[in-house]
Amino acid sequence: MADGLRRIHRLNLRGPDPARMTRLRLRLEDAFRTASLPGLPPQALVLVRRLDLGLVDADSEAPRLAARIDERVWNLAASAVCVDAAERADAGVVWFSDALQAHAVLFARLLDGRPPRAWYWRRLFPQVLAETGPAAITRLWLASLETAAGPLGPARLLEAVLQPARIEPLLDALSPDLARRLLHAQGQGPSLVARASAQAGMADGEGAVVGHIAPPPVAPPWRTLIRRAARRWGPHDVRCRCLALQALFGIQPGRLGRADTLQHLDVETWLAAWEHETAVAPARRAGAKGRGTRPAGTRPAAPGEATDETAQGAATPDTGKAVKVATHTPSGPAAQNPSPVQAPGEQGRRTESRAGDTAGRDPATPLSLAWWPSPHAGLGLLIPLWQQLDLGDLLTRHEALLSQDLPTRLLRELARRYRLAPDDPARRLFEHLPAGPAGTRPLARFEAPGAWWRLAAGRGALRRHEKDGVVTLLEPRGRWRLFHGEAARAGTILRDRGLANRPCSASPPPPDATALCHDLLRLGAFYLRRHAGLSLRGLVCRRGRVALTPTHWDVAFALGDTDLRLRRAALDCDPGWVPWLGRVVQFHYLDEE
Repeated sequence: MADGLRRIHRLNLRGPDPARMTRLRLRLEDAFRTASLPGLPPQALVLVRRLDLGLVDADSEAPRLAARIDERVWNLAASAVCVDAAERADAGVVWFSDALQAHAVLFARLLDGRPPRAWYWRRLFPQVLAETGPAAITRLWLASLETAAGPLGPARLLEAVLQPARIEPLLDALSPDLARRLLHAQGQGPSLVARASAQAGMADGEGAVVGHIAPPPVAPPWRTLIRRAARRWGPHDVRCRCLALQALFGIQPGRLGRADTLQHLDVETWLAAWEHETAVAPARRAGAKGRGTRPAGTRPAAPGEATDETAQGAATPDTGKAVKVATHTPSGPAAQNPSPVQAPGEQGRRTESRAGDTAGRDPATPLSLAWWPSPHAGLGLLIPLWQQLDLGDLLTRHEALLSQDLPTRLLRELARRYRLAPDDPARRLFEHLPAGPAGTRPLARFEAPGAWWRLAAGRGALRRHEKDGVVTLLEPRGRWRLFHGEAARAGTILRDRGLANRPCSASPPPPDATALCHDLLRLGAFYLRRHAGLSLRGLVCRRGRVALTPTHWDVAFALGDTDLRLRRAALDCDPGWVPWLGRVVQFHYLDEE
């Protein structure tokens, strides 16, 4: 959370001179904004009920006050209670793994009909709790758009709470107006929503949108939700289509950048495909049972994730000239710790624990609640590398690559290639996602982003393969493709870019998600060698600490491990919000002394 969202609910200052108290109040505000508030994982949403700063010199400068606040927060961190999974109304300091988790926990409580009575709920969501019934759910659902997840917030919120018992209350709370507001916030404006609804029931000959989005491999709870919505309202109702869109965004967040996604959404096709899968599943299971194996493409069910209750907190200081400073925050100010430090329970340890050491990990503790050591923390450094290679532009140009789960294939291929351990925290980026189709349909036309062409230029003539009037252009050494399509278009590109080409006899693989995944890895390896003098393995296999939440991917390295080669190539800059990943990616460097 941005430092500007830190809040002090009530500040008590006692001293003899009102003018000096006013100056002290202003300095305390500055100190609270700049304090690191150590002792909790990154992105934690903390709420401190009372922070007593004791006697403070009224003439103290802001840096000194910030150090005092840090000291007191560090002492309180040992007793902080994570309320991601359990209510603790008596706790003086509580925290959630991130801001969206607070929304998810309260959302689950409202759907379950359990009134939120803990002190921190009143401070976090006063406007939501001023409403009752479906109105409170509506307000909270819209509030998820204001979290770090942005337009992806409603989808992530549903993912966190979706259970069979909550489906009916959820459908009761979803009104047509709420569905339209959510779709508008996600880039599907009112005109597009109306047009998509009008076109949904048309036959192809009557002008319906062609090129419908293939049924995505969504999890069973999503399928149950969409089926019930279709039975209640019909598959063409804006509410049913809104829920289907949330399911799609949850596993393919890159579609959020496309304004026409709703127009290409056909819920009836999805329902028919799921019914077909349900009909053939028993036969597959029977055949697999006879062979003593699971059906292809299936995996053991992952344990359900507990819903989280999260609170935002900050210290409310009281100070004065040799003044008793008792900061009372009955609902605590919201403060998210931006610095990478130890999780509760690790306060007595140094942050130097080895990246590969997992012996002290409690397997019952969710990975999202702390920094976890990883020998492959450098996986996060691939995000700025792929940004340099215009991966986002590639997905925008070729929407079919989203349907074929190109980003997830990339992560899974890297996990396989570099043998990520089963308990490596980075696996949480993709293991919760259903496996995409084993086979992929080749693209009829492919044109690489500009960064790919620039890396190929000046290294000789491009390789050209032509068959049946379709031309494929490859990088001079054939390591990655640049174009696949009509010969006339290929000639125009070569002429405009001033590039030469020579024929090659070897037939390249079809341009589908699998082939382009390997192209990206080869391209990334070439870029690293050229600009940083590094191998792909040298980038990925770096010890560090990883903290993952539904909205953030934080990676921390030791300050002594700073690599100037990465700095010169701008590969250690924070990528920020990554649309196709659906997360904010940030890097931190720790002084472990």
